[in-house]
Amino acid sequence: MSTSTHSSPSSDSTHFDTKLTPIQADAAIAFGFGLNFAAVAAQFNIHRSTIHNWMKNPAFVEAAQSCQAEFEKQFRTQIAML
Repeated sequence: MSTSTHSSPSSDSTHFDTKLTPIQADAAIAFGFGLNFAAVAAQFNIHRSTIHNWMKNPAFVEAAQSCQAEFEKQFRTQIAML
């Protein structure tokens, strides 16, 4: 029986645009894992309107999309291994 290890990405291990703050990078990762605006806001104790403002920042949007693509890639790989 084989075991696989999966480590969640973090802002320390993910290469984002340096224009993002650490909390923005972490929020982008949370979006990548599929959390919605309300869940991300609650997770980081910020208002949803803050996230809406961040969505106007192309670097933030790109980071969130990159995280989502990476999560989907890892998920598909795990499914294929079943």
